Amino acid sequence: MPPLLDEFEDAWTDYSFSRAGFEMSRDSTDSQGLPPTAPRTTSTPLHKASAKRVAVEPSLDYSSTSTHSESDDATVRPQFKRQKLTIELNEEDQASHETTEAVAASEDVSTEDFRPPWTGTHVRLRSCSVLPSELVYPKSQYQGWTAPLPVHPETAAIYDLLHEWKRLQSSLSEEDQSEYVMFRLSDFSVYRSSTNNSQWDSSYEFVPLQNLKTKGGADKLLFDGVLTVGSVHRYVEKVPFEILAVEGYDELSWHTVEGKIFLQSHKGRIENIWYQLAEPAEEYRRYFEPYFWIANLAKHFLDYLFAEPDLTLNHFCTQFYNWVVLQHGEDKSFNQWLTR
Repeated sequence: MPPLLDEFEDAWTDYSFSRAGFEMSRDSTDSQGLPPTAPRTTSTPLHKASAKRVAVEPSLDYSSTSTHSESDDATVRPQFKRQKLTIELNEEDQASHETTEAVAASEDVSTEDFRPPWTGTHVRLRSCSVLPSELVYPKSQYQGWTAPLPVHPETAAIYDLLHEWKRLQSSLSEEDQSEYVMFRLSDFSVYRSSTNNSQWDSSYEFVPLQNLKTKGGADKLLFDGVLTVGSVHRYVEKVPFEILAVEGYDELSWHTVEGKIFLQSHKGRIENIWYQLAEPAEEYRRYFEPYFWIANLAKHFLDYLFAEPDLTLNHFCTQFYNWVVLQHGEDKSFNQWLTR
């Protein structure tokens, strides 16, 4: 660590008095006309956290004071010069430079005079991540939320969508026409209806579909979402339903139940209309994905039962996995389900 200016002044004062006494004892003619000799100075950058007063280390050779002889014909006169130093950093020093700035900032030390010379624009790249939604209620229950589309009553939505469905079916051949009336339900969320439980009010809370018609679950649920047929889209809210159906059991050519899960509302049952589940709303995804995994497991379980009638529990423990992989191992959606 180079000495500070005050320390140099004290040292130079003591040195000057001793030098003055030595000069008076010499013959005045020996040193006339001789130029003074300045000591060597070295500049060493200081650590920014401690560079508060001086950034130069004048090097004094104190050994010459005690060993000076009569043959010396030059007077030592230290030259003090305050210099402004800059620190040039290469790529390897960048990490230590940022650490030094942090230390200096913690000690309230200005580092403005010690910044590296740079003529370009300083660019600092940052990365961030977006956390998944943790809502426990549908967005429609929050004041100030705006729906993606105008809200339609289910009856009006069925009327518009059914008209479009019939128009599209009329343009198809009889072989291509669908046996059931299906509306695509996307951006959906499923939640409980209003309850009167004074101890634990779970009204309008999200609930996974496996809780429908189960012990401790609910006999009726509600959903929000966008119903679609062709180019016609209708957004509905608080649609009650009690029926959930999964298609694809005993169909080994179907690797997943994706696109095979249907709901039927109270009003849809009158017209025999089914709502085909597509992508859930982002805030409901963490509730839907566990059910989707269970629905796929149920499909493979039943497919195995249908394929091998004489099964025991031991077969499921030792052979079920190999059988499922043999049937669906080349399908991407199946492998995604298997890795979860």
